[in-house]
Amino acid sequence: MDTVSEKALLTRKIEILREKARELSTRCGVELAIIISKPGENTSIVWPSQTLAEERANTPEVQKIKNDD
Repeated sequence: MDTVSEKALLTRKIEILREKARELSTRCGVELAIIISKPGENTSIVWPSQTLAEERANTPEVQKIKNDD
């Protein structure tokens, strides 16, 4: 991401993704988390919270999926 317009576009796309995730969660009655890692950056964007993402990543169901790969 070099230009201001590219950064603005990414910011807007991330917000749209959050809105869609919130809608999906509400309509389908499911919990979900989004983790976005930007190339060249050490931090990630996590929605809705880092805590929820970590809790879900450590559930037996997710661990089974990881081990099946």
